Amino acid sequence: MMTTAQIKNNCIDEKYFDMALSGKAVQLGNEKKQNFVLLSEEEFKDLEKARNNIAYLEKLWKAEEDIREGRVVVKTMAELEAMEK
Repeated sequence: MMTTAQIKNNCIDEKYFDMALSGKAVQLGNEKKQNFVLLSEEEFKDLEKARNNIAYLEKLWKAEEDIREGRVVVKTMAELEAMEK
């Protein structure tokens, strides 16, 4: 997330800030027909957490698939101890 200096109140109507802080995502656009979404920091953090959880689950699913398909190295404790020396 990038944090910027405080936005001038006349750039965006304060009602949009109030809506975002109340938990509603507000979609805004500019003259170049580009859209962006204004939401509260709490909601942003929740979305980031969900995105990170999905990435972690994908890693787990990949590891599970590797195990099922035998793409792993199996060592006994004795072999590991021998490698240590």
